[in-house]
Amino acid sequence: MSVPNQPAEFASHICGICFKQSHYICPRCGINYCSLTCYRSEKHNQCSEAFYRDCCIDSMRNRFSDANSRSRMLDILRREADASKTIYRDTDDSRVSNCPEDNESTESEVGSDDRDPSERFVDLDLNCDKLDTNLVWSKLPMQEKREFCRLINSGEIKNYVPLWIPWWHAKNDAVVEVNHSTNVTNTPSPHRLPPPLRLSKIFPSGKLPHHSVVFVLLDVLLGYAFIARLYNGDYMDLKHEAASNFCQIVASFGCSCISKSPPKDKCRDPSRTVILSPISSRIPPTFSSVSQVVGSVQIQLCQLKFPCSPQTMVVLLEDAVALTRTGSNVCHALEDAHILINSIRSGMDTEGSTEHEAPKKQLLNAHHKLAFLRSCFSLQDPTALKWQATVFPTFRSQLSVELCKQITSFSTENSRPVEPAAGPNWRQMIRDSKERVITRLM
Repeated sequence: MSVPNQPAEFASHICGICFKQSHYICPRCGINYCSLTCYRSEKHNQCSEAFYRDCCIDSMRNRFSDANSRSRMLDILRREADASKTIYRDTDDSRVSNCPEDNESTESEVGSDDRDPSERFVDLDLNCDKLDTNLVWSKLPMQEKREFCRLINSGEIKNYVPLWIPWWHAKNDAVVEVNHSTNVTNTPSPHRLPPPLRLSKIFPSGKLPHHSVVFVLLDVLLGYAFIARLYNGDYMDLKHEAASNFCQIVASFGCSCISKSPPKDKCRDPSRTVILSPISSRIPPTFSSVSQVVGSVQIQLCQLKFPCSPQTMVVLLEDAVALTRTGSNVCHALEDAHILINSIRSGMDTEGSTEHEAPKKQLLNAHHKLAFLRSCFSLQDPTALKWQATVFPTFRSQLSVELCKQITSFSTENSRPVEPAAGPNWRQMIRDSKERVITRLM
C-alpha cells in the first residue's frame, strides 16, 4: 500500500534481516524487511509463526469456500431487497416494504396468488441477463414476499444459494461454463474482445518476451481466481467493486492506495503492513520465482483484510495449476479478466464515479498488461506458441513444487498444538497443568 505524506527518510530504511533496502514493516514487531524470505527467516521466526497460526485459526473458523463466497452473495441479495423496499415505499405501500409477519389484515387486503409459478412467469424469460427484477418481485404473492424478506434478514438465504464451482475445475472440459461475461458457446457475447495482437507486431525485430512474463501471468491468475471465488462467480454484478479489488490484489498492475483519501490527522493503522515507497512510484514489482508471486498476493490480501491464510493460498495455487493445465484455460481466464477491466473503463465517463472504483491510470495499466498477456499466450499465433513451449514446462513444475510446499507448510502449522495464552485465568491454568508447580524457598 502506498502511504501518502510519509517523510522521505522512510524510504531509506534498512532490512533488519539481510540489511538491504527495506520496503515493508512488520505490523507485529515493527521490524523492517524487504521480502517474504526475510519475513520467514529464523531471526523473525517467532513473530511470523504467530502470524501464520492466527491466520490459520481465523481461516478454520471462517471457511474460504463457504462463508466468504456466500456472504458476498448475501450482500447482493440484501441490496436487491433494499431496492425492492424503496420501490414499494414510492407506491405508498409501506406494509409490503416492511414485510410484516404478524399483520394478518395485510394478507386479506392484498390477497394471495395461488397460481403455479410457471403460470405467473409465463411471459418472462427468467434466464435473460437483463431481466427486470422489479417486475419479478411484483408478480410474487404477499406470502412469498414476506418469506423472502425473512430469509434475507435472518441470513438463511445463504442456504438456498448454490455454491459456485469454478469452470476450470469442471469435470466436462468440452463445455466450459464461465460467467455471463465470457461466453464460450455459439451465442455471441456482447462484451466480445478483439483478437490479441501477434507478437510480430509487438516486437517487429523478432525479439521474444522475457521468461519472467509467466510470473506476471501467475499474479493475474491468482487474483482472478480469488475474485471469482469471492463473488461466487457473479463478480460482474458488482463489477466496480470487483475490478477495484482485482487491481489491488495483482501487484503487477502497479501499486495503489487502499484508502483513497486517508485523514491526515489520524495515525496509521498498526495492523496493516505498509509498503514504504514514494507516492509517485507506480512501478510494478519484477518477479523471478513462483514463491515471490505467492508472497506478494498473500501480502496484498492481508492488506485488503481478505482471507490470506496458508489454506487460502493452497486453494488459489490449486486453481492456478488447473488454469495453466491447458492453453485454452489461460486464454479464457485472461479474456474474462480483460472484459471485467474494459467494462469499467468504458462506463467510467457515462456512469460517474462510484464508491468502489479503481483509478483510471490503474485501469489503463491493467488493460495494457492484460492485452500483452493475451498476445503472449495466444493459441492462434505460431510465434507465441513457440515461446510458450520454452517457458511453460519449467513454470508448471515450479508451480507444482510451490503447491507442495504450501500444503506441507499448512499441514505442519495445523498439526502444532495451540498453547493457551496467559490471561485473567492464569491461576486456573496453573492448577490444570499436568505438571505440578512446586515453589521452593532457597
